[in-house]
Amino acid sequence: MKKSKSIFFAFAILVLLSLLMLYQNFNSSVTAERNKGLFKLNRSSFSSFKDFSLTETNDDKTKFQINAKNAEIKNRKLGFLRIAFQKVAEMEGVRISFHENNTEITSIVSDYSTLFLGTNNILFTGNVKCSTNKGNTLETKKLFWDSKRKIFKAEDAYTYTDKNGYLRTGKGFESDKRLEIIKIGT
Repeated sequence: MKKSKSIFFAFAILVLLSLLMLYQNFNSSVTAERNKGLFKLNRSSFSSFKDFSLTETNDDKTKFQINAKNAEIKNRKLGFLRIAFQKVAEMEGVRISFHENNTEITSIVSDYSTLFLGTNNILFTGNVKCSTNKGNTLETKKLFWDSKRKIFKAEDAYTYTDKNGYLRTGKGFESDKRLEIIKIGT
């Protein structure tokens, strides 16, 4: 079970890159569904898309879904000297939902997000709003998904409301994907 969750984002990244590499039209619409498939990538190609949608499934169960108004694969310069690069998928007008047993448990909407293809981590920026099927909500300006630890992390100010309406504000937290706060003031 843990192994399938750990490859959860790896497959999504492969599918995202594969689809973006296959279609070189800058004004295309892309809709994809992956079900237990591996894809080879053309790492020298870069693409931009409008109305991008990606659904990750396993055993006919939806694991997550990404929808973006615009998506672009590019190299981002790293480090002090800016001589190293990392491939990223930059998306605009983003909605990502996590699922369990074909039920959406958490959705994240943000103005922008960056998917780091080497680590499968995601940085959500600009008007980030999260909600769960249990009624928990979170608002912040920047939210980071750590795919290895399977947690959300924010260092900026946030507003969190639990399913009972209890309002919590602060700066910095860590949470699981169900938005049940694990650690406050990180």
